[in-house]
Amino acid sequence: MIRNYFKMAWRNLFKGGWYSILNIAGLGIVLAVSMLLFWWVRDELTYDNFHTDTEGIYRVNTKFGSETTENIFLDTPGAVSSVSLKSIPGILAAVRIAPYWSETFRIGEKTYTEKGELIYVDENFLNLFDGFSVLYGNRKNPFPTITSVILTRGLAFKFFGSADIVGKVFRSIEANQTLTVGAVIDDIPDNSYFKQKMFLPMSAKIESFKRENHGMDFNENWLSYDFETFVRLDKNADPKSVGKRITSIKDAATKKTKDNASYFLQPFRRLNLYSPDGKNAGLQQVKLLGLIAFLLLSIGCINYVNLTTARASRRNREVGIRKAVGAKSGQLAAQLMVESALTLILAAVLAVFLIQILLPFYQSITGKTRHFSVLDPDTIVLFLTALTLTFILSAIYPALMIAGFNPIKALHGHSTQRSTAVLRKGLVITQFTLATILVICTLIIGSQLRFIRERDPGFN
Repeated sequence: MIRNYFKMAWRNLFKGGWYSILNIAGLGIVLAVSMLLFWWVRDELTYDNFHTDTEGIYRVNTKFGSETTENIFLDTPGAVSSVSLKSIPGILAAVRIAPYWSETFRIGEKTYTEKGELIYVDENFLNLFDGFSVLYGNRKNPFPTITSVILTRGLAFKFFGSADIVGKVFRSIEANQTLTVGAVIDDIPDNSYFKQKMFLPMSAKIESFKRENHGMDFNENWLSYDFETFVRLDKNADPKSVGKRITSIKDAATKKTKDNASYFLQPFRRLNLYSPDGKNAGLQQVKLLGLIAFLLLSIGCINYVNLTTARASRRNREVGIRKAVGAKSGQLAAQLMVESALTLILAAVLAVFLIQILLPFYQSITGKTRHFSVLDPDTIVLFLTALTLTFILSAIYPALMIAGFNPIKALHGHSTQRSTAVLRKGLVITQFTLATILVICTLIIGSQLRFIRERDPGFN
């Protein structure tokens, strides 16, 4: 029976000619664009989900002033981590990161430049953020010496042509320093807060700071705002109370300087789509693009339903004859749903092909570097979800409608579904409305972006 369904579906598709091509092409284009949008939305909503447990991790932010004069900074003094860890029981672990300013490196006779992708980290960085996969080296001791570094797989291949390079040395030109590879981690995903490719031990910065500041230790310094600080709290600890406690410790240590800074904690899971003050403008943009993807998918499905129902009259006699010889409505509906499923499968194949073509453009405008693979588990889940949604929206109703024809009237070429024309008109209006909304939104967003780029700021 199933084999016969597919056989008839193939015949009807070939017999449909340009109608079948239009259906497949329309669904394929909509699926491709919607998939790329859904892929981006999912990427943004799953930032740093590859770590085992980020629920209790927070970033310590600094606030200066109050109300109208309030300013928020991501940087904190080095003492926030070291002193708070000793003085506040609710803090289980702390990690600082700080920029490494050297950007030119020499390996043998070759020189490489890496800008803005290098940072110092505390030695327990890979313990707190355990989602980074260590390919080579010791995870518990990635910095065997003060000159050890961690490289990502991509940078290791760029420098040495291999990832198995633990123990290899290279030179930092600006710092006039020889560095040794202590560990190599896998490339960091796009949906991670940390985008760096090289990590150096914080102990090296401590020594450098002491040399430059006459033996001063920034672990006890509340004035040098050079670090981003992350803490893991006990599950019973209150983030607001911890922030106030850090502030009170700082106030006690800086009475003479009258430092008016205060500290508050921002959940690590809310670093991407939320601003430090808690506003969710980024999340609203992601929701908007998700809605646009759903509307595009809906337009494609409505177009398919319209084309299918518009041509339903051509199948009246076929349905009538099948019913006259004993076919049941359920069998006819199954036959028509198999045809829709086959159309959808071909549209999905076309969508995969189009995605491969559009991927370079998608990567250039989004900054994402992840490659598209049909075998990727996330891609499979997204594709199956989109295909199921499309099948429900576009296939079930036409199949039930055509299968419900009265056999006597169907043999005379008339449909008993009087509401079909009304529904089709309603769908056309809906489709036109959605398309108009999308065009208007695109024009408005384009105008806003042009205004931002071209508006005179009022100062030189």
